[in-house]
Amino acid sequence: MRRDRRVRYNFGSIDHYVFIGGTAALSMILEKAETRKRVSVVTCEWQLKGPSHIHGQNFMDFLTTRGMEFHVFKDIRREPRFRKLVGPRVLGISVSAPWIMRKDTIDLFNGRLINIHGSKLPLYRGGAGMTWQMLQDERRGYYTYHFLAEKIDGGDILKAGSFIYPSSLTCQMDFLSYQRRKIAESFTSFFKMLKDEKDFFPQPQDEFLSTYWPRLNAETHGYINWDWPLEEIEKFINAFSDPFDGAQSFINGERVRIKRAYAKTNEGLFHPFQVGLVYRKTLDAIFAAAKDGALVITSINDDNGQPCLKKIRVGSRIFTPYRYIESAMTTQVEYNWKGLKIKDKGNLK
Repeated sequence: MRRDRRVRYNFGSIDHYVFIGGTAALSMILEKAETRKRVSVVTCEWQLKGPSHIHGQNFMDFLTTRGMEFHVFKDIRREPRFRKLVGPRVLGISVSAPWIMRKDTIDLFNGRLINIHGSKLPLYRGGAGMTWQMLQDERRGYYTYHFLAEKIDGGDILKAGSFIYPSSLTCQMDFLSYQRRKIAESFTSFFKMLKDEKDFFPQPQDEFLSTYWPRLNAETHGYINWDWPLEEIEKFINAFSDPFDGAQSFINGERVRIKRAYAKTNEGLFHPFQVGLVYRKTLDAIFAAAKDGALVITSINDDNGQPCLKKIRVGSRIFTPYRYIESAMTTQVEYNWKGLKIKDKGNLK
């Protein structure tokens, strides 16, 4: 192994690739990891049960049908079996890992531990990158391969790239599927460089440009604020649509989840007291007043996930009580090997 962080880095001969993480992003990458060397996956229970990129196949099914070696751990820092996977010619590759890599874990790999981040760095550090990008109306996608460091998403960059999302994409699932394909394509060339023992030229991140955005949970944070401008409501609904259950609000005290909607600005302007009122209904849509136009809702479910558009009457008001909005703004969450962890319950304690 030859390393000069100011100039270049070479991983040298790699006998064992340890992928850490799970879900659809990793399954698509694993299909590109063509090698005769040992490949193993370290994951946790909830990621194992999560979806792969193949419709109808969860991550465990994906691994078992391909005869892939995998290990299900809880706290990897206290797991002796995890330590046995690591050796001098091992490379760790993190993809949506449910563990924060502390110094002792990074040192265990002797620095040979990298992360594939689905956003631009040092912008979009943290979690829920796709949701934040959609809320900011970012139509350019990014990926970043970087060393793991003690600072979250702060290690030197080995490889980065960008692409444009097609204008036809609307819901988050569309964006995620497209992004995963692009990252998987980029991994092919990255993996070839590793196998061919090519030099990399790590670049430090510019802290002056850094931003950090926290993790989100659709059930906790996905509440529509009808005081927002129409286009911001539309972006919010798209960001919390598939693969999630939809952006949440209430009709007559019952929770509803809006899955598909679009802004219509030629319906005139409405008074603030009209906001949220359903003023028109067609066979396949309802029109709800917003501050600067109409929100045309084409897919809306009840709290049990059943379509309820046909049941909604003209004159009904879609409204989110402010306590839900305030809680969404103040509640912090994180994910670890146990799954979702609510760090602060905001105003719904």
